[in-house]
Amino acid sequence: MTQLISNVLFTSSVYFLSSFSFSLQYSINKSINISHALSFVISAYLLHFFYVVNSHNLFISILTSLIIVQIVALSTFYLIRKFLGKSNLIVLILTLGIYIVFQNFISILFGDNLLMFNNSVGAAISIFGITFTLIQLVSCSFAFFFFLISNLVFIHTSFGLKYKAVSSNNVLSEIYGINLHSVNLYSYAVSSFIGSIVGFITAFDTGILPTMGFNLLLYGIVAMIIGGVNSSWGLIGGSLLLATAQHLGAFYIDSKWMDAIAYIILILFLIWKPLGFSGKRLKKTEI
Repeated sequence: MTQLISNVLFTSSVYFLSSFSFSLQYSINKSINISHALSFVISAYLLHFFYVVNSHNLFISILTSLIIVQIVALSTFYLIRKFLGKSNLIVLILTLGIYIVFQNFISILFGDNLLMFNNSVGAAISIFGITFTLIQLVSCSFAFFFFLISNLVFIHTSFGLKYKAVSSNNVLSEIYGINLHSVNLYSYAVSSFIGSIVGFITAFDTGILPTMGFNLLLYGIVAMIIGGVNSSWGLIGGSLLLATAQHLGAFYIDSKWMDAIAYIILILFLIWKPLGFSGKRLKKTEI
C-alpha cells in the first residue's frame, strides 16, 4: 500500500506539470496545440543523446536539451500563431501534423524500442514510512515549486496580471494596450520549459518511446478538464483524482485498464461536470 501511495503522488505530480504546461497555452488561445507534446519527447531523447550516448555532464546535457526544445517550440509558435485563437480546427490539425512528422523523424533516428537510462537517480528514500525513488521526489518537488511560483507570479507580477487579463478576454486586453504577442510568446516559452522537465523526469523513471509525448499530453488535458481552466488548485485535484483512479484500477484490476480509466473519467466529467472542479468556463465544443 505504501508503494501505491508513492506511485500515486509521483504520477499526480507528473500529470500536474503536464496539465500546467498545457494550460499556459490553452488559457490564452483556447486552442489545443498537439505539438506541445514535442516538448516532452524531444527533451527526453536529447537528454539521452547527450548524457547517455555521448557521456556529457548531466547539467550540460539538460541545459543543451532545454535550449534546443525552446528553439523547436518557439519555431512552432511562429508557424501557427496566425491561427491561434481564430480557428481551433486548423490549429488542431496543423499541430497534429507537426507532431506526427517529428514523431516519425524521432523513430527514424532513434528507433521505436524503449530506451533506458542508467538509473543512478533511482535510489530509494523512505519518508514517513513511504518509499520514494530520488526521481519521484524530484518530480514532487518540481510540482510543488511550480505551484507556488505560478501563484506568486499571477498575483504579484505585471506579467501575471497581463496573462490573467489575456486569458480572460484577449480582445479587451488588446484595447487596454496589452501586447498579446509578447504574452503569448512568454507563455509558450515557459510552457515548453515545464514540458521539458516532464520529459526529463519521465525519461529517468520509465525510459523513453517516440509515442510518450502524446500520452503525457493526453493525461495533462484530462487533468485540466477535471480540475478546470485557470485554477492551479483545480489542476492538483484533477491530477490526484486521475492518478489515484488509474493506480487503484491497476492494483485491483489490471494495468492495461489505466488508459481506459482516464477516458472513462474524461467522459463522466464532460457529461456531469464540464466546467471541472473549479467551475471555470470550459466549453465542450472547445475540447
